[in-house]
Amino acid sequence: MNYVCSDCGKEFDGLDSDFIRCLYCDSKVLFKKTPPILKTFSTD
Repeated sequence: MNYVCSDCGKEFDGLDSDFIRCLYCDSKVLFKKTPPILKTFSTD
């Protein structure tokens, strides 16, 4: 799963269960990066 740091903005893949910090700046605020989802609607 991809994560994005809120402070430095760098992306990295996966986290260890014991290490919940950014690998680059040691920030504790991380966001999960979600893939874009294509939604289709019918107009019938």
